Amino acid sequence: HAKYPVSRLKLLVSPSRRPPDGSRVFCMRRLNEGQVELIEDNGHLGCGFIPKSLLEEVLGKSEGVQRVSEVAKRVFAIQVRIIGPTSVGVCKGVLFVRDGIEKIQVPSSMIKVKQSKTEPLHDDIVLNVHQCFPWK
Repeated sequence: HAKYPVSRLKLLVSPSRRPPDGSRVFCMRRLNEGQVELIEDNGHLGCGFIPKSLLEEVLGKSEGVQRVSEVAKRVFAIQVRIIGPTSVGVCKGVLFVRDGIEKIQVPSSMIKVKQSKTEPLHDDIVLNVHQCFPWK
């Protein structure tokens, strides 16, 4: 469909949220391939999962902040863009907190652009937090 290339490019320039702790940095983190895994879709269309510890690290422990804010502790889901050209491709969706996992779990329904088949220049993955639920 003709609208898809434009809408997929827009995912790369989605704005980031600032952490609820009031710091000036944005909720964006570089991840390695070992922190993300692809899972089968099992009725949770567009929704994946994130360990609470990683969520608190992304939202509450920004540079120079040693504690997790009370607001970050209450967040149960984040709307994200995940960009990993050679590992996960470009993903869009919501990650819900799930106990008992150690990696971000991305179902196939979150993948909007498939991973590249070319030789990677790097294997970085970027997690961009677009929205938090609840925010305040």
